[in-house]
Amino acid sequence: MSKRALSRTKIGLKVSIQTWMCFPRIEAPNIIESQMEVCSQLVSAYMISENGENVEQVAAALQNGEFTLLQLVQSLGEYITAIEPDIRSKGLDLLVHVIGQCPPSTLSAQSTRVLSTFLSGKLDDYDTIEPALKGLAVLVGHPTFSDASASEVAISIFQHVRMRSLTQAVRYNVFRILDSLVQNHRQAMRLLDRDFVSGYVSIAEGEKDPRSLLLSFSVVRVLLIEFPIQAHIENLFDVTFCYFPITFKPPPGDPYGISAEDLRTSLLSCLNATPLFGPLALPLFLEKLSASSGSLKRIILDTVTACLPVYGRNIVRDFGSDLWEIFKIEIFQPADPETEACSMRAVQSLVRTLYPPRAGDSSDQLDGLIEDMVNECKTIVREPEKSQAKHAVKLLGALLCTQVPRYAIEEVFPHLFVLYRNPDEISFRASTLTCISAYWRHLRREVTEKPLSGFEEQLFSSLAGGLKIAAARRPSIEGLLQLVKVPGVCSVDKLRFISQSMNEILVSDSRDVELEDLRLPGSSPPKQELTEHVRYRRILASLSALCPSPSLFETLVIRLTSKLDLLCRPRPIDLDLEGDAAYAYAVLSTVKDVITAKAQNKHLDLPKYGDRLVVPLYNIFLKASISPEDAHSVATNTKVLSVAAKIVTLITRTLSHDRQRTLFTALFLAFRDGDLERLMPDLKLPEGTGRFDPFSRYILVRVSQQVFTTASKVSLPFMNPSEDFLKYLNWSLSDTIEERLRTAVWQFMATHVNKRPDDFMPLTTRHLPQFWKDEIGLTTQDVERRKAALRGYIWIHKGLLARNHPDTTLGIKLIFTVFDDPQIGWDAARGIGELVKGGRDVLVKENFCSIRPLYAQRFVSSVLLTLLEGSTARNEAAKQPYIVGLTCLVTSVPKAMYSYKLSVIMPLLLRGMDLPDETIRINVVDTLYAMASDKSTQTELIEEHASAILNALLFSSDPRHSKSPALRCSSLRCLGVLPSAVKYSVLHPYKQKVIAQLGRFVDDPKRRVRKEAVDARHVIFLPYLIGSLIRHEVLQTLGISINYHLRSASRNNNNEKPLPTHEPLNSNLDESSIDDESEVGPL
Repeated sequence: MSKRALSRTKIGLKVSIQTWMCFPRIEAPNIIESQMEVCSQLVSAYMISENGENVEQVAAALQNGEFTLLQLVQSLGEYITAIEPDIRSKGLDLLVHVIGQCPPSTLSAQSTRVLSTFLSGKLDDYDTIEPALKGLAVLVGHPTFSDASASEVAISIFQHVRMRSLTQAVRYNVFRILDSLVQNHRQAMRLLDRDFVSGYVSIAEGEKDPRSLLLSFSVVRVLLIEFPIQAHIENLFDVTFCYFPITFKPPPGDPYGISAEDLRTSLLSCLNATPLFGPLALPLFLEKLSASSGSLKRIILDTVTACLPVYGRNIVRDFGSDLWEIFKIEIFQPADPETEACSMRAVQSLVRTLYPPRAGDSSDQLDGLIEDMVNECKTIVREPEKSQAKHAVKLLGALLCTQVPRYAIEEVFPHLFVLYRNPDEISFRASTLTCISAYWRHLRREVTEKPLSGFEEQLFSSLAGGLKIAAARRPSIEGLLQLVKVPGVCSVDKLRFISQSMNEILVSDSRDVELEDLRLPGSSPPKQELTEHVRYRRILASLSALCPSPSLFETLVIRLTSKLDLLCRPRPIDLDLEGDAAYAYAVLSTVKDVITAKAQNKHLDLPKYGDRLVVPLYNIFLKASISPEDAHSVATNTKVLSVAAKIVTLITRTLSHDRQRTLFTALFLAFRDGDLERLMPDLKLPEGTGRFDPFSRYILVRVSQQVFTTASKVSLPFMNPSEDFLKYLNWSLSDTIEERLRTAVWQFMATHVNKRPDDFMPLTTRHLPQFWKDEIGLTTQDVERRKAALRGYIWIHKGLLARNHPDTTLGIKLIFTVFDDPQIGWDAARGIGELVKGGRDVLVKENFCSIRPLYAQRFVSSVLLTLLEGSTARNEAAKQPYIVGLTCLVTSVPKAMYSYKLSVIMPLLLRGMDLPDETIRINVVDTLYAMASDKSTQTELIEEHASAILNALLFSSDPRHSKSPALRCSSLRCLGVLPSAVKYSVLHPYKQKVIAQLGRFVDDPKRRVRKEAVDARHVIFLPYLIGSLIRHEVLQTLGISINYHLRSASRNNNNEKPLPTHEPLNSNLDESSIDDESEVGPL
């Protein structure tokens, strides 16, 4: 700050204080001295503090009356006028902050005037311009701020503020001030006339901050509407239309909540604010429409639609033909329906502008563009079978909602009727009638008063004749439906004719043919008959859509269960049942889909199918389980069994508690004692069947799937539940039991332990600890039996964990004790991760299970620290189970549960990629993929381990090291997502290695792996390719330049004429034009 400017500041401050003192306040001298002392102490404490901690204390003291604002200014005098810029800025910051905290009653009109004059004078000081603008932004909104002060502030801003040298926040304060001046002191700003408009243009030019742009657009709109702008229209056009069409992408976590739509709406309010923009804007619109496509073109079309009525007929008339040429391309050859709709609205706006009301009362008054539009549509409709005819009819319908409906009706209807009656066009009558019906629907919707004056008979005759043409029947019916809704058009005879024609169509043979098409085949078609397979699947899909209603669903259940019974009958053991199994699965899936739809719509008829559907299904599958040994059935297929179990589950959920208890008791007696009479009294077993096995795997799976859904209030038919469950748990460990059956037993036990923990207290407190010692902790037991016992133990504790049962703590501790067991240590580690999983459709609230909130979070927080501590052990063999447990846990829960430890977990996850178990490696890769895909993940963590991640993924993608196609697919998919999560500079050193390896992986023997490799190579290779092209262009340009200089030197030596050279490619890239992504620039 120069000495002369500093001298002016001191003089101005002295004058301001003297002006303030012209209004004396009578106070005792000792009181004034005391107040000054307090004020000086607070100001001094603030100035010597590093961060200005006691600024709030100064403001509070002023509000409490400990000193006055004048005394504060006097105390700040030496700081505000100091030579050091930091001191001046800090002192002015305090004054501005205190002004902002003052209530309105504190500042009088004189005080406001003095402060505004003082702050306006600080705008020419770069070091104090920021606090000065902040203070002015507060003052201009004060009720005592006068018009004279407003003029003074505006002139000072225009003279001293240089926007390009200021930051976004400071520029935003400038626009806040000007917006407040225009809103609250508009008359004073208008008195400035051209000075204000020209000054504002210089301020707003080149602005990119979205917050400032919203304020700028609102000010510009006021200027365009209420200020004399004729001399500045080109400048205002440049400062406004440079943003059109505006593009903006809000940055992540934008605190201001400004959207691209907000900016577009605000800009549009400026573009259509004055007709003076018309001659300048319309050529720009034409240029933008010709060079744009997609969403950008739709934005421009909507803008043109809004601007044309404002610009007016006299201006638009000169550009009407050019606009129509562009609009009709998007209407007759649309790229997408959205762009076509925008073009239709633009045409309507164009016609409304060129033909205002009363211009279309009679057809002889209309000529020019509207005549060209209608004639072009009539020419296209002469070929109604082509696709453009449909778009032409849409356009003619759009013209009906303008001011020229009568002209359009009188021109179009006679033309269409002539085409329909032309004998040379008889083969296209159906298409012509489709156009007539479509145009009539538009007319019926847009014209309410006498839409058919003069054309009623011709229209009725055409629609009635179309009923006799099969291809034209649908448009004829739709047209007649609209016709009968118009009062006074159809006489009684016409209505009688329409009714009779509809009856004839309904009872015709064509309807019977359609119903015939819905008949299912009696058995599965042969494998080679692909058409028949597609046909019955389409029929089942149609039945699924038609039959949720109660009456149709009952018929569907009867027919499909009968067909299922035929498909599931025992067949010779050497007969291939793959086709019948697929057919039965499709039939049951149809029933399941309909039941799901009915359950979502809360139909009340579902409970009655506990007897009508559930019992017949048990009948079918019981017969299959006890069929002769030399026969087999479709009912033994795993997929068929699974979908049937889902049907039983859906129906059982709708039953009452009493009905669930009855069904559950009958099922329990059936699989325990072989007593089928209570479940199915009418069951007749075929001759030669084997003895019913009470633990038959199919029956048990059926029972297990169904009993999950029993409510907690339904009592169990067990004399001693804990003893019985222990018996079933020991039975499930037998070598003769397959894994699917074991899992069904454990799931059955887990759900009931979850619902009734009090009934199973002896099991959880006494039997399970002893079971652990005998079956799991005893190292002399068979290894496979120990592993099976551990899985059953974990399933029971899943049910306890879901309700936060206290006995879960002991179970988790026991699982950790076998981590060092070489036989089952890894299985126990996997179990820690599996504990938090409830199983698909098992431990869920829909099955009346008790699921406590945040149980998973509590579990993760309790075991995560133990796993992390164990993973840092010195012994490599000792830490591996903990790494296995950590990887399984991380893949089982959402990232939010462990994100606070992610920096510690990441290296351990990468250690998991070295484990031999490919299932664990798949889990790790899926976790890395989720982290890279999640935008909220800290990319710095992935970038830090980028080298290890890339090497591990490339190793797992190699078929020589990974036998599992699933692992190779997951690794390649994760490779493909890394470029979007990691900076290119981080991945750049590895690009050649990655691209070379991916070139080998595209020859993988598995097709899905090859697809993932191709996708990953495309994502990774694209930035490398672009970089290579840029380098090639740079080298080419340098080569041309060198060649040019060499030849110039040669010509100078030989006195030859210059030879023509190629122009180098210019990229026109300017680093100064690259701004923050939150800013908006002209397109």
